[in-house]
Amino acid sequence: MIKFYPILIMIATFSFGYAAAHSFNVALLISPDALSAAEESQIRRGFNLATQERDGHPNETSNGHLGGLDVYIYTVDLKDDSVAAIQELLNQENIDIMVAVGSEPWLDNVRLLITNTETVLLTRTPLSSTSLESVELEPIKTFIASYSEAYGERPSVYAVLGYNVARRIDAAVRSLAGVGDKSVLEQALMETEKVLDW
Repeated sequence: MIKFYPILIMIATFSFGYAAAHSFNVALLISPDALSAAEESQIRRGFNLATQERDGHPNETSNGHLGGLDVYIYTVDLKDDSVAAIQELLNQENIDIMVAVGSEPWLDNVRLLITNTETVLLTRTPLSSTSLESVELEPIKTFIASYSEAYGERPSVYAVLGYNVARRIDAAVRSLAGVGDKSVLEQALMETEKVLDW
């Protein structure tokens, strides 16, 4: 069953082969066996926080903004048959960017599902550490303060992961002023892995 949560983060685009001028769609998929419910929540909250940081405007109906554009976020119940649930989403919505967090075998299945689509895949494997201390660099301190204020708890590395993924999407989409060309978008997302201004 596909669920639409206005405050969560799966980005999908309502377009026909190209992104609408002012919006795009993102799907945030987390493998059901990858993380605990608390860790999954931290990823979603970190991602959501990034979509609320800038580019807001009056009368908005989107879930937030990334790259200067409205972003619509979708989630899917992956507890039972995750492959079928993801396929159902792809059949119903034009997903521009799919963020998938999980183990390599599961990620391989996701890659196969989008092979002949215009969806760009951004994958992450689950983190092994649960301590933020090893990544608490100066640029992240603003994020830590913002997250703590918004959610009343200190972020873990999982919140950092979600935030980082959203910031990467923001940087890539902003540099291209859209999501229209899949190969160019894939390249822009690869560049954000090397250099990202937190």
